[in-house]
Amino acid sequence: MKSGELDSFIEIELYQDTPFSCGQPLYGTVHLYAKDNIPNVGQVLLTLQGEEQVVLNLPDKASPKGLKAVTKIHPIVNERFVLFDYAQFENSIIMGSYSYPFTLYLPDWLPQSHLCFNNPDPKKPGLLNTFKIRYNLVAAIMSSSSAEGAPKIVECEKQGLQNIEMQQMLNVRRLTILTPEYSEALLNQEIKITSKIRSMGLMGSGTCSYTCKFEKDVLYPNENVKLTVEIDNSKCSKKIEKYKIKLLRRTQVFNLKNSKQIYTNDHIVISEKVDSKCEAKKTEKKDFEFRIPQNIFLTQAEEDLYKIPLIEKSLAAGPSSSLSGRLYKVQYVLQFSLKHNVVGASQKTMPEAQIPVMIMTPSISCVQIQKPKIQQHPGWEPYAFECIEFSVPPESEEKNEYCKFRRWLIKKEMEFVAQQQKKQGSKVEHNFDNDAAQQEESKGGQDYQQ
Repeated sequence: MKSGELDSFIEIELYQDTPFSCGQPLYGTVHLYAKDNIPNVGQVLLTLQGEEQVVLNLPDKASPKGLKAVTKIHPIVNERFVLFDYAQFENSIIMGSYSYPFTLYLPDWLPQSHLCFNNPDPKKPGLLNTFKIRYNLVAAIMSSSSAEGAPKIVECEKQGLQNIEMQQMLNVRRLTILTPEYSEALLNQEIKITSKIRSMGLMGSGTCSYTCKFEKDVLYPNENVKLTVEIDNSKCSKKIEKYKIKLLRRTQVFNLKNSKQIYTNDHIVISEKVDSKCEAKKTEKKDFEFRIPQNIFLTQAEEDLYKIPLIEKSLAAGPSSSLSGRLYKVQYVLQFSLKHNVVGASQKTMPEAQIPVMIMTPSISCVQIQKPKIQQHPGWEPYAFECIEFSVPPESEEKNEYCKFRRWLIKKEMEFVAQQQKKQGSKVEHNFDNDAAQQEESKGGQDYQQ
């Protein structure tokens, strides 16, 4: 290839289609074309970067629009790998073409790539908060004169190197959805609630109880799911008027220093009301079926996904995958409630049952592999270095933090639900067939202390 055909560049060529799987090898090559000699070269580096990022529109009286965009970031992984050290070549790259093949084993503990939106103000459909997990591979030439631990990219103006750094976004998925680290299975969930029913004044109408049974642990878009409820109204003198079922998507953001919740948003994904036929002094068993909405992300044009103000309101209401991160969390809660035929300002009806569920959507389709420039030049004949294998340390501290934080959150959620329903004078019983999962949740409260 003639030197005049191309300006100097560095790029990453990957040999697989997106998405990439946690715990699996990622094969690729870093290509470098130096139009002229490049002095003061330290190393050619490959960096795996990953982070949680949240952009919130928060109230701000000083802002003309009354809102201020606040960005919060939590790094997940930032590992550097040396493809080649030029100290043995007098810290200089001679003009020419070079290829540095590599095999990078992605850690099996990485959370999957994630994208979620919510609308904090229904009156402003174009206003969206953004929640995402993103990964990048970065190839760069680092200077030999930089201080250790803070390498600088080689200056390019005098050396004719236009693109001395290149980033390739990665779409990472998890092969196994349910793992001990992130999502302990809650199989055959059963919640029983018993409460006294009062109508006008302090007049008692008896006691009612119901048991919710939900046999699913993971839900998928477009899937039909069923909730079974057994109602015992035999000790109550009032008939049941209506049943109500909701599926909420709860988005939460946490303070990284003390793990306190600093933001929460509940969006109703599904809301249905059903008339009841359960009379006073009777029992009833009823099945409720509903469909999980389709993930809108997969049906939109790829280029529209990054034009945040132009995203349709329905896109912000898409299910998105459940996620338990350090910075933010997306959780789904299935709520069931019933209403008796009672009147009066001091009436008391049954409290609602809250069942945590997990929704898994297909991998995000908006991440594309960039086409390497070398494909445009059939005469590309670089000097190829030996392939190097890299892996992120398996016992990363970040992995341990994710595991403990997940268990701690589950324990706190169950405590909160029990406390709220106890205040309402109700008896709540939680039963899980998966004893191992329940033990892990109890363990989490001891492991994670801030």
